[in-house]
Amino acid sequence: MKSRFATFVNIFRILPFVILALVLYKLTSDRLIPSKKLSEPIPVGEENPAPPLPSSNTDNLLVKTKSALSPKEYDEWCQARDYVDLSSHEIFQKFDQWVYDFNKLNCLNEKNCTEHDPRKILQFHSLGSKLALERKDIFQKIIRGDPQKAIAMAIPQELSARLPLSIRQNIETWHSEKVDLKAIHVCFDPNHPEGLIKRFAKLGNGQQVRLWAYGKREKIKTIDGLAIWGVALEDDFALADTAYQETSNQKGRSVIKFAGVDYAYR
Repeated sequence: MKSRFATFVNIFRILPFVILALVLYKLTSDRLIPSKKLSEPIPVGEENPAPPLPSSNTDNLLVKTKSALSPKEYDEWCQARDYVDLSSHEIFQKFDQWVYDFNKLNCLNEKNCTEHDPRKILQFHSLGSKLALERKDIFQKIIRGDPQKAIAMAIPQELSARLPLSIRQNIETWHSEKVDLKAIHVCFDPNHPEGLIKRFAKLGNGQQVRLWAYGKREKIKTIDGLAIWGVALEDDFALADTAYQETSNQKGRSVIKFAGVDYAYR
């Protein structure tokens, strides 16, 4: 009886150590990864996406480019900031060739023309409208990114006046007048961390336009009664950096155009 009691006591003494050993073994085995699994690649896909790399607010701002912005966010001011030269785009050569061919067809507007097939004339006009529309998109970007180049490339006023209405409604128009210019400084825009100045004006025909300046007027501020000249296409206006324009009138005489008035000189 005493030997059984002693055995029971001994078992009771070592039981806590056995339980502790089992617990430690269990915890250790759960933390270990079998060697077989270490050699297996971890799939990355829709079910197991790769975790994103940590990035700071500055990094996020720097990588927010055109591809990361929606069309609404990537507006005209972003296009001007990121502009690359488009002045040698092929559409200008194609459209200039069309205008050259148009000027050779002197009987286009004559009802009794028998020299040209009316169907071919219609196709010719359709081609011109298509080219003018393609040119419009590119030329607007040039106005925003390089207004000086846009003015130099613009179709002369006397030539554009002879073009069909379907063409004229998609090309630039010349302006010389006085306007009230409004300059707005935009701060805290994540798309323009260095700040941005937006300029607007209302033309004499009632059209509200964005002004794109260069040269002497690149940093022009709000001012009323400003004499301007340049070319406009829809809501964009390429603003010349001088108040007057040196040109010629219909008689070929040299004139200075200031605020819509011609001053002839010899």
